[in-house]
Amino acid sequence: MKKNVTCLLSALAVFTLLSGVALAEPQLYETGPSEESSFVRFVNATDADVAIATAKGKEKVLGTKPDARVTRFFKIKSGAKLTANIQGKAGRVAVDVVGKPWEFITVAVLPSGAKQIKTSLLRETPSEFSGTRVSLALLNLDAKCSSANMIVAEKNATATYEVKPLSMQRQMTGSDKQSGAINCSGSATPVDLSGLESGSRYSLFLLTANNVRQAFVINDDKK
Repeated sequence: MKKNVTCLLSALAVFTLLSGVALAEPQLYETGPSEESSFVRFVNATDADVAIATAKGKEKVLGTKPDARVTRFFKIKSGAKLTANIQGKAGRVAVDVVGKPWEFITVAVLPSGAKQIKTSLLRETPSEFSGTRVSLALLNLDAKCSSANMIVAEKNATATYEVKPLSMQRQMTGSDKQSGAINCSGSATPVDLSGLESGSRYSLFLLTANNVRQAFVINDDKK
């Protein structure tokens, strides 16, 4: 397990290197010690921009375009309680986050009725790493999709995803896929899987915004 975590952390080392660069994404939280670290990111699954502010006043605005919806993973102190205040067009909500060692936490900001927002925490502790394969997670942030299904077929293996609302599933796949589709109750949402590189971790998000179901891929190693 420790060897796998070491490999994963090496892919995320760029976060530490860029934390002091003015043009890099703001560091929302204090960096934790390397031997007891967790990682947290935020994703905007609403119809409008949301602003995320920490208790120390640092703020990050998430937009509605795919690349602007998701923050990078921030390295934090595991076991420490962290608080964020999230302000959106449809309301305001506070969220507390406590991570276990080596845990990766995605804080999803979701619509809650017409005038409110809410959060949901999706957690994972990676246990696999391969320099010759792709680590791809499917995160179902669409409450109306009772089961997000996707099959990634390869020559010698098939990765099958069946993901309930507000949950996630990660599998190892090949890196030669150009396109795919996520099925929800007979309705297929196309997704571009081109450009996936071996040895990297990715997240495939499914959500509905402005009454349109959409899917997009984000590199978990984004800066």
